[in-house]
Amino acid sequence: MQQRAQERWALFSLVAARHGGLPDLVAAFPRAAPMSAAMAHKVLRQSSISPAVAQHAEVGMAGITAGGAEWDTPVCQDTPIATGGDQITLTFHTSRTVGEMAPYADPRTWPACSAYWVAMKPMSMCAVTDAWAGAFEEVVEFVPGYPMVVPLGVAYTQTATSVHMDYWLLAPTSYLDLDEGSIDISLDPTGPADMPTRIVTVKRIHWKDAALQKMPHLVCDTYWGELGLNMASRCGL
Repeated sequence: MQQRAQERWALFSLVAARHGGLPDLVAAFPRAAPMSAAMAHKVLRQSSISPAVAQHAEVGMAGITAGGAEWDTPVCQDTPIATGGDQITLTFHTSRTVGEMAPYADPRTWPACSAYWVAMKPMSMCAVTDAWAGAFEEVVEFVPGYPMVVPLGVAYTQTATSVHMDYWLLAPTSYLDLDEGSIDISLDPTGPADMPTRIVTVKRIHWKDAALQKMPHLVCDTYWGELGLNMASRCGL
């Protein structure tokens, strides 16, 4: 747990270093004061984050080799939502099979795969073969030192050639009134020949706090290096 907390702080610190220190965000959340870039590099070198993804956090998007698989350069888009908030879409390919990547779309695996997820506590579950739906109490810590509890509904389906998961906010919280999205994993006949599996993640989010409203504009920079490639590398079998 302590190692993941250090990873979160180091990754946040690299985000801050790339964006002028994020003074407004740090002023609103003082326990998140960034560590030095040198210390952040040291933490990531000693962490379970793959060296390729740690480097990615410093230099931006790039294709990598991690977890014994190939991953192409991800395409990330941040699009404003007319009614408020942002939609972030990340698309990338991997040499892993659809079945090997299935755990990436299963939120029950996220605390073991990502530095940012503290817990996914099931509140209810209804399952049939290769499909289930449930309600979860998600605990995430995107801003170091400030865990956030979010009630989410989830629907998951899996076939031999595809996996799809939808999630949505069950009730507004003190800091969020929109949090929904999906993960789609499928074979892509138009993709790279050596990376036939395509992963598309979509997140729509609206923060109530003005300082946090800047967060979506950062995720296509440093954050998605961990949330996309490293998390996929850790989650995939």
